[in-house]
Amino acid sequence: ICGKSDYPDDPNPQLRLDARYAMVSAFQDADFEELCKVVGRKDLLENFKSHPQRVKETGQLEIYQALEEWAADKSRSQVVKALTDAGILAQPVMNDKEVYESNHFRERGTLRWLNDPTYGDILIQSGYSVGMMSETPRRTRWIWRPVGADNVKILHDMLGYPMSTIKDWYEQSVL
Repeated sequence: ICGKSDYPDDPNPQLRLDARYAMVSAFQDADFEELCKVVGRKDLLENFKSHPQRVKETGQLEIYQALEEWAADKSRSQVVKALTDAGILAQPVMNDKEVYESNHFRERGTLRWLNDPTYGDILIQSGYSVGMMSETPRRTRWIWRPVGADNVKILHDMLGYPMSTIKDWYEQSVL
């Protein structure tokens, strides 16, 4: 996690006070060596010379702690820039606002409008744009189901309770 917000002057406290994550990938030995140089921890390279050593739990804990300490005084954008400038694969982990504003997600179709039968038009992010599976068509029928939306189906159709009993439960605020 990075220590500073990318939006320090934003009036929205969710953006102003939120330190975000950055994704980094350095599984190749040369990439890991470069990562150690960027964060100033050449000792990590000596302690974890091979990929199998780095992916063990003890290795990951020490490496992640070093990365967090290095990023503590940086924003997510600063972290990503420093790493990508060094040739290391890094990306910011986006919040909802950034995904919403991203042309990339709109062009791929993962951010799209859904006409929900209960709530109307809702902008959603989903895997709708992924390739078709062999037997299952891709679809999203609704985004949220209201609490109790399936009460009648479950209680009457599946469990066999009479509609008069279910109606009484609604009147008594049991359902």
